Amino acid sequence: MGRFWLEMNNIFQTAFLSPKQAREAYPLVRLFHPALSLEKWLAFARRWRRMLRHRGGLVAMRDMRGYVHAVFSYCVDSNLRNGPVLRVSDLMVGRLPGRLIDRALVESVERLAREIGCTSILFELPQSREGNVDPSNRGALAKAGYEPCAISFLRRQTASKHDHAVSAV
Repeated sequence: MGRFWLEMNNIFQTAFLSPKQAREAYPLVRLFHPALSLEKWLAFARRWRRMLRHRGGLVAMRDMRGYVHAVFSYCVDSNLRNGPVLRVSDLMVGRLPGRLIDRALVESVERLAREIGCTSILFELPQSREGNVDPSNRGALAKAGYEPCAISFLRRQTASKHDHAVSAV
C-alpha cells in the first residue's frame, strides 16, 4: 500500500500520525478524554504506530496551518456478512461550521478502505451512558450514506489475583 494521503480542497491533509504529531494532537484528544494523561495518549499512539498500515493505524486530519481537526484509529477486520471491513474507532472531530470537515473525513476513510482492499466501512461511535451518540457524528455519517448496523455490548473485566500473578511472571 502506498502512503495514505488526501488533500481536500487544499484545506485538509490526512496522514498517519507521527510521534511528533501525536503530541500536537493531544489538545483535541483531551477535549474528548479529559482524564487521559499525555503519557497514556502517547503510549496509545506508539502502539498503533507499530501496526502494519494495511492492518491498522492512527490517522490525523490537519488544516494547512498544521492544526489537528480530527483523529481516528482504524483496523482491518473481516466478517461473514461483509468480508474485509475497515473499522474506524476513537473518532475525535473538532467541530467547525459547515460540512467540509465531515466530507473530508468520510472521503479520506473511503480512500483508505479502497487502498487496503476493504469492501465495507464500519464507524464505531461511542455512546453516553444513556445510549446517545454525538448527533454531529451521527448526522454527518447519515448524510454520507452510512446507517446504523449493529449494537455492541461491553463488559469491563476486573483483574483477579490470579491475573496479577500471571502478568508478574
